[in-house]
Amino acid sequence: MCDRLIQSGRVHPPQLPRRIRSGRLWLDPGQAHLEDTERPDAETQALRALVGRWRQVVRLIAQERTDRHTAAPDRQARIDRHLTWLTEERDQLDQAIERVLQAQSVWRGQVELLMSVPGISFVVTSVLLAELPELGRLSHRALAALVGVAPFNRDRGHF
Repeated sequence: MCDRLIQSGRVHPPQLPRRIRSGRLWLDPGQAHLEDTERPDAETQALRALVGRWRQVVRLIAQERTDRHTAAPDRQARIDRHLTWLTEERDQLDQAIERVLQAQSVWRGQVELLMSVPGISFVVTSVLLAELPELGRLSHRALAALVGVAPFNRDRGHF
């Protein structure tokens, strides 16, 4: 895939994915264009990898807990051992994510700010910082469009 897909060009929004790895999709009412941005730095890539692995482990824990209820008694002991290992892996990933977030002074400030909001946990904070490095640099409207929750009219034609 090319490093630069499109520097700027008008396209029909539904034809584009919400995100493209080599650039960011900016949606404006009635048009969409890609803004060429630099690739994430090594720390952001490391944080994304850790958060991605954390998500996998959490899914596996949920799956194993579900499977344990229907498993034969002889399989439950193996599932329990696997759950113990997965839980330890999740805890180690939590610590690794915390170390990565504390290593960057910019992230430390963002972590403190996000954690001060009621209902925002460390997990939500780490996912937001890993998946939205633009957080804090964009307006609330541009960020909502980037995430895909901005309300845009899908009217066609003239009324």
